[in-house]
Amino acid sequence: MVYAGPSRGCSTCKKRRIKCDLSRPFCQNCSKRRLPCPGVPDPPGIQFRDETETVIQLFQGGAGANDKEGSGTAAAEDYEYPNAVVPNLGEDENFVSLCFFFHNYMMSGRGVQSSRGLFEHLIPYYQPTDPDSLISVATASLTATMLSMWRGRAPDSILSRRYYGRAIDLLKDTLKTPHGCQADTTLIAIIALQFREALIAHRKMAKVDGSHQRGAYAVVSYRKSKGFCDMASKRLLQEVRSTMVSEAIRTRQPVQIDPAVWEDDGPMPYNPASDLDQIAIDLANLQALFEQYKTTLQIAFAKGQRVLTAKDLSTIASFRRTAAAIDQRLQIWASAQYLFYSPFRLTADEIPESVRKAGLYGDFCNVYPTVQIAGVWHAYNSYRLLLVKMMLCADQTVRDTPREDDVLLSESEAWRKAAEETLQHGVDEICAAVPFHLGNRTDPGSIHELSNTADIEYPWPSPSRDPYSNPCSPGREYAREHNVIPLSGDERKRQNLCMGGYNILGPMAFVLGLAGEPLDLTGVQQRDPPPPILASLLRQDQIPWLAGQMRRALKLHRIRREQHPRGGGGGGGSKANHGPPNNRTPPLAESSKPAAAEKDDAGSGDVALDVVRVKKSMKYSFGV
Repeated sequence: MVYAGPSRGCSTCKKRRIKCDLSRPFCQNCSKRRLPCPGVPDPPGIQFRDETETVIQLFQGGAGANDKEGSGTAAAEDYEYPNAVVPNLGEDENFVSLCFFFHNYMMSGRGVQSSRGLFEHLIPYYQPTDPDSLISVATASLTATMLSMWRGRAPDSILSRRYYGRAIDLLKDTLKTPHGCQADTTLIAIIALQFREALIAHRKMAKVDGSHQRGAYAVVSYRKSKGFCDMASKRLLQEVRSTMVSEAIRTRQPVQIDPAVWEDDGPMPYNPASDLDQIAIDLANLQALFEQYKTTLQIAFAKGQRVLTAKDLSTIASFRRTAAAIDQRLQIWASAQYLFYSPFRLTADEIPESVRKAGLYGDFCNVYPTVQIAGVWHAYNSYRLLLVKMMLCADQTVRDTPREDDVLLSESEAWRKAAEETLQHGVDEICAAVPFHLGNRTDPGSIHELSNTADIEYPWPSPSRDPYSNPCSPGREYAREHNVIPLSGDERKRQNLCMGGYNILGPMAFVLGLAGEPLDLTGVQQRDPPPPILASLLRQDQIPWLAGQMRRALKLHRIRREQHPRGGGGGGGSKANHGPPNNRTPPLAESSKPAAAEKDDAGSGDVALDVVRVKKSMKYSFGV
């Protein structure tokens, strides 16, 4: 009798040694006799066969006997069994993305002197957690997004969405308890989820969703500033405050000062960037009042007003005085920083030739100790540009508009010249930072560049002139107290590859958008000549060069944007070319428009659209 394997019947029939009819859910034998039937077991999903060496030889012998041209011995010698052992079980994508994220984004260039973002705060809270906690799942969603972007795929990958859904469920459950609302890990997880949304919007050049950011504001308001006790917790509070200020400046709204959020019981961690935020609060409130008055004045002129009244002149003068006072505070902040925290200027002969060919405006560039600290200085220069724009706009309006009783309250020519030089200097500083962020890269790279940076060059001072690796005596003491560790050459390159273009796109878009704004408060367009725009006060080639560099940065980061008909819309560059005649000083260098960055001048009509999209996608990012 042939053995057909073990019985597949229920255990009751096996004990009674009778044949089971294999009925489901209960066999008929047990039902007829009213016996408890556990049911027929399911067949195993995988059945292993005993393929020993003897079985293999028998199989090969049978195959050789049927083969007239071969022999059993030869077949046995040529036998291969490639599927006997799986080569590997595959890599855990979550583990790979976490290693990639921590190695390239978290482990270098992070310190309390630049702690205004997610990366500086994540490590202290992430290490002691378990893999199924809220912060771990939220971080996994972010890291999966980053790795997918570096692999050239869609940022919202399947793995990222899976972890994102789990994080949302965990976040909902956590926020149901008072303890969960008070936990630092809840706030840092919300910030991580918002950063993921910002990355996806940045890659797609779409408007970023601010639901998580508003959730972070709500959590901070619930906890109040008294709920942030230790230094790590207070740095989290500083980061959320910084985002509040940046958002207010971007949207031209005042900062809502809630005493529960902004009043501190004890000392806060020292951070130059947080000191800059305190000045930026007054800037945001002044800008909101300025925009409100501008709208009111334009409505009045649209209804028939033809002259500036005495009240208008007094209001405009107060705007100029307040802007000048805030600008003076910004300059005091800049002069108080240590040398190793400040930008370091390199001349053209100190910059690698490949970097100069890729994009260098003028004959110098600035380098910074880290990309994060560079972002602080970009915010500083952008704040000064906003202030000088308000002052020049007010002065130009008084000069060009009839005044009641012909009262002249415009500034002197010496003041006007100094203000225009401040404007030019601020734009020069943004242009001088482009080589530091983009280096000699002109084409999109791959993830393999992070492990082999030999062919990538960035400007950096020689060892004898390096103020960051060899700080002076007061700076060395500060660096020791705040655990500031200089970066190696490879770490600097990887940091710029990861975040360099992302950190310079916002300032470039800000300058290009600012350059197209008219120097007029009344909104009256029927003038001869028409009111000038801000770009008319800059060098004629500067805005087109900056537009080309922004297209280069978008290309390097593989930003996907919709294609529009050529010439459909004027950007900052086109406005600069059609402005009033420019008698400013000539360009600083003859090679101000490198071929690598300016070979697509015909696409300058898309600059305005790119600027708007970059601003929308970076609404909650650092700076302006």
